[in-house]
Amino acid sequence: METSKFDISDYLDNNEMITEYLNEVLKEGDNAQLVAAIGYIDKAVQEGIDSGIAHDFNPEKHLQELKAKRSTF
Repeated sequence: METSKFDISDYLDNNEMITEYLNEVLKEGDNAQLVAAIGYIDKAVQEGIDSGIAHDFNPEKHLQELKAKRSTF
């Protein structure tokens, strides 16, 4: 049986999933995990843009939403 390597960026295919994932990392993770999460999100967004899936992703709006949510932690 052959297995493939798990890649979280494969599951970050919409704004809701990205936000949920990043919120969990902000709550539970450390700085290294946050840096890794940003890399996974960047990969997912770039792949989504390339395939046309993430055509409506607005990074500035997303960052504003995350900052607002982070201030409540």
